[in-house]
Amino acid sequence: MIILITVVSAVILNYYKRSNFFRYPAKPETKLLPENVSDATQGFSFSQSEHGRTTFVFHAKSRLGFKDNMNLLESVTVKVFGKDGDRYDTITSNQCEYDQAREEIVFLDNVVITFGPISKTATPSGRTIPNALLTVVKVRRIKYAQKTGIAETEDEVDFARGRIHGKSCGLTYDSKLGSIYLHSQVEIFVDPAGPEDSEIHLKSDSLTYFKASNRIEMRSNVLVEKSCNQIRANVIEAFLSDVDSTLTRIDARKDVHSVSRDPKFMLQVDAESVSYFFGKTGRWLSKVIAQGNVQSRSLDPELKRDISANRVELSLRRNSNLVDKLVASGNVVAILADKKPAKTGPLRGPNRDVEPGDKIVKSPLMLVSFEPEERKVSRIEAKGPSSVEELPVYPKDDRKVLSALEMTLFFEKGSNNLEKFTANKQVHVEVIPPTGPVKKTTSDHLIALFDQQNRQISQLHQFGNFTYQEEGRQATAHEGQYFAQNKLVALHGSPQTRDVNSKTTADIIEFDQLQNLFKARGTVRSVFYNRDQQTHAGMFQPGSPVFASSDFMEAQTSSGIAKYWKKAKLWQEDQVISAETIYLYRSEKKLVAEKNVRSFFYIEDQKTSAKKMERKPVTIQAERMVYEDRLQRVLYERNVQLNSWMGVLNSRQLEVFLESEENQTSIERILAKGGVKIYQPGRTSCSESAEYFRSEEKIVLVGGPPRVVDPERGSTVGARLTLGLNDGSISVEGNSETRPITRQRVAR
Repeated sequence: MIILITVVSAVILNYYKRSNFFRYPAKPETKLLPENVSDATQGFSFSQSEHGRTTFVFHAKSRLGFKDNMNLLESVTVKVFGKDGDRYDTITSNQCEYDQAREEIVFLDNVVITFGPISKTATPSGRTIPNALLTVVKVRRIKYAQKTGIAETEDEVDFARGRIHGKSCGLTYDSKLGSIYLHSQVEIFVDPAGPEDSEIHLKSDSLTYFKASNRIEMRSNVLVEKSCNQIRANVIEAFLSDVDSTLTRIDARKDVHSVSRDPKFMLQVDAESVSYFFGKTGRWLSKVIAQGNVQSRSLDPELKRDISANRVELSLRRNSNLVDKLVASGNVVAILADKKPAKTGPLRGPNRDVEPGDKIVKSPLMLVSFEPEERKVSRIEAKGPSSVEELPVYPKDDRKVLSALEMTLFFEKGSNNLEKFTANKQVHVEVIPPTGPVKKTTSDHLIALFDQQNRQISQLHQFGNFTYQEEGRQATAHEGQYFAQNKLVALHGSPQTRDVNSKTTADIIEFDQLQNLFKARGTVRSVFYNRDQQTHAGMFQPGSPVFASSDFMEAQTSSGIAKYWKKAKLWQEDQVISAETIYLYRSEKKLVAEKNVRSFFYIEDQKTSAKKMERKPVTIQAERMVYEDRLQRVLYERNVQLNSWMGVLNSRQLEVFLESEENQTSIERILAKGGVKIYQPGRTSCSESAEYFRSEEKIVLVGGPPRVVDPERGSTVGARLTLGLNDGSISVEGNSETRPITRQRVAR
């Protein structure tokens, strides 16, 4: 636009605005020749004055005569003085026709108009202006009508001033309105100022200068180009100061298209209209406003900085071409990429120009700030409901969408690389994998960091009322962190996670998406909601929650296997299982406890009434415990010890068989195997196996053979011994190989 104004103001406006060569004094005109005179005269001249000041001097080398009611003059020179008398313009032509009846003057053949400077071609400093800097217009023929004050020609017009020269087809000058109209094929050139400069070229179908409004208008197929810079539009208007005719504004309208392939800029801008505002001197741009479907695209093959909006306003630093701030408003979309990645295939969707790895910023209002001494972006601020979408570089990568009411993108100083990103107020994040569930988080604030190698988001730090959601699982915490490389989400500050069946709290909770793991550490507490609608409640009673605790916990989200270790404990009311490690298999309804297993529960006596149900405590210790719901069985292995009202039982293995009735679980029987020893008050029993029957309150000993030793009553051996728990009786059964033996101790 500076190119355009230089030409228009210097060439067209400069001389047309000042000239009076088509104006005649208001006094009655002096006739050049008497009527009907046809003889030739040498050295014809006359002048006009007003208030003692010369306004018009006409001189012809010869008067050829009178023809067709017109005076014919040859070698004409006309000087038209300015209103202050300090300057004049000169018109020369080989011939001139003056129609006195029609009051028309026609300058013919080699018409040259020279617009003179002030006071004898001298500058205010006294230096004479070279003739090369005077404005000269050449035309073959031009006609002036005194009645209308209009001068016009359809011939080709040539003009020049210093380094500026141009041409057009046809010219119309309205002296009353002060307007100048170049009819068609307007073309202007500005020669280079030096060896490192390049030519400026302007073209349009027409050009009009409006003196009243001090405005220049170029219409239809307007082109302004210099070297690798180009502007196209259907209409370009230039507005000049009424005081000194300096440039104040340029408006480009209707399909404005500008391109700069200068390595410093590499930019393309399209809009319905663009306005350029200039400072007091008219030399420097102060502001640029583009409106209507504005599209700005970086042409740098290594850098993408594309923006679209309804309106874009650009503010420049004083007396420089450095951008200070850019404000985009109305459906703003910015597409950013620090380095063009290798394409992995075109993306489909409404954004045809997006590529893998791009960041798409959307906002109703966007403010872009630049570094003071460079053309590099320092930060981008998005105001109102805004979003940033990061497209995956590779198909296996996640797509990320971040939204908030306030967003700011920060760039590394001295480069165009993204450094970090902040968001505040109603922050939402979606991490969308190629397959699988979408992870959603919310918070009050967010800080995002970018990887310095691939320029993609490497970390997300959210804080203030953090929430997490993923396919049936929700979590809350004071803050959460997302690590993109490991696809890990870590929750800090009273974190809590829940699904339809459970809830867990800990000091730190992590979701490892690569390994499909849910981790917790430090004061881990879980609660499992034992729903009534279950077919049976397993080893726990329905309608009451089951609790778990440990120092560490890890759950496989795909398989539903959870591991609690280090001081692990599982309990429901007064039923407790503790161990170093406890595994829960949700889909199989299976439980495994390992190392220092201790199980505590109660057995209800069936003989008592429902109102006075007697509950008998049982403690079982072992190195390993396995519960399988499909078998309705609890298995204890290695160094098993059972403590209960029936005594202390030691064995290598112990099985507890459960039964369900009316959605209630109870112990049906207990089977101990391998080196069984039972210690009861006053007697000790041993066998290879021992089986407790709850319905009959008895223990059956088999194998070994079974033996009961009573220090007071002696010992009993048989193939099968049955111990009655209610009355302390012993029933002995033998066979052909093993005879029942009872030895009693006799006191002496």
